[in-house]
Order: sequence, then C-alpha cells, then structure tokens
Amino acid sequence: MANIDFAKTGVGFKPLLQHHLKIEKLLLKPHIESFEDYWTQHLKDVDERHAKGTRNYDSRIEIEANNIYSMQKDKRDKAWRKVYEENTGLFPAYYQSPVKREFIIVEGKYGYLILANESILDLIINAINNLDNPLYLGTNEGWIDLNIEKI
Repeated sequence: MANIDFAKTGVGFKPLLQHHLKIEKLLLKPHIESFEDYWTQHLKDVDERHAKGTRNYDSRIEIEANNIYSMQKDKRDKAWRKVYEENTGLFPAYYQSPVKREFIIVEGKYGYLILANESILDLIINAINNLDNPLYLGTNEGWIDLNIEKI
C-alpha cells in the first residue's frame, strides 16, 4: 500500500479524499455575509487559569476564593495557582472562556467542477443520496444541503 502524505493541520484533521478529488473550477458563487460573535470554549489547564476561569467550584473553598478577590491584582495569580494545586478535585474538570467565532451567512449556492474517477464519484453520490440527516460541518449552525451531479 502506498504511503500517503496527509496535509498537516493544527487540529489533526486528515482529509481522506484529498488524493482522489481535485477542485478544478468555481462555477457559481453565492452572496456571502459574515459576522463575529462570542461562544463559550471549554478548556482544561493545570494552573491558575483553570481556577480563575471556572464559574463554579466547591463551596469548601469559598472563603479562600473571596480572600483572593480582596488581594491586590498582582498577587491573585499566585494565590489562585496555590488554591487550585491544593484543591484540584474541588474544581470542575473544565472551565469556560469566551472566544470570538466567525459566522458566515450564505445566500445562494456554490457550484464547483470537481474531477474524480468514476468509482469514487459513484460512492460519494450514493452516500450523499442515502443520508438520513443533512451533512454537519462541526457546529450546531454548520448544517448544509449537498447535491453532486455527474456532467
């Protein structure tokens, strides 16, 4: 079997069909608008960021947390780190952080000329035509309708 060199991505995504399809030409381009909004990212760290980032923690550390908030700002990080290291089990497994995310609104359709061998194209068309649900692109807003035609 041939050794395939997958594209490198920051999140480890491996596009399995990249060696079997070639996007040749954009035929139709819809009207596109975009905006940024905040969403909540769940994170896990092993330092003061975890302690400072969580909205909830066990009530047994409430007095210590209140004392930290009464400290000067330049001393809080070290105090949060100490409280977290000594009481890791009293914090949630993840904390939340607001992050900007771009949303794209597409009005119309994309149309591409894609080159592929016939057997791969038949497999893809068959899979898409027999879906019980629409395709999902990674977020609860990421649903698409997809139609592939042979020409």
